[in-house]
Amino acid sequence: PVKQVRTTRANRRYFGILVQLAGHHLNNHPTREGLLPLSKLQIHAVLVRAFLGEDVTALGPTPMETHTLDTKAFFHFTEKVERWLNSLGYQVPEGSDASVAAAVEEARRWVDNVKFEAMP
Repeated sequence: PVKQVRTTRANRRYFGILVQLAGHHLNNHPTREGLLPLSKLQIHAVLVRAFLGEDVTALGPTPMETHTLDTKAFFHFTEKVERWLNSLGYQVPEGSDASVAAAVEEARRWVDNVKFEAMP
């Protein structure tokens, strides 16, 4: 059987909304004070390591890769990221087929308007 890979829409939603909101939290965390912001790829690597885990090699651990996930596994991964963001108080906009671009813009506006409050 042919493996179903994630859709372009799912990828846009992940990088356009979830990675962006996670970046807001990670880059505004007190541990990042005075440091350059994490890039989109660094934020993605943090999320992968936290919610997918690592693979073990002879030279040490390496993050799993999302491009190898089928649609169901990618959905479960993004669902974990979304639950984490919700637990931090982020409002993750829904992204239907027709509205992913609008949801990405909504996430950008939300990030621009929210004040970061350090977790206790």
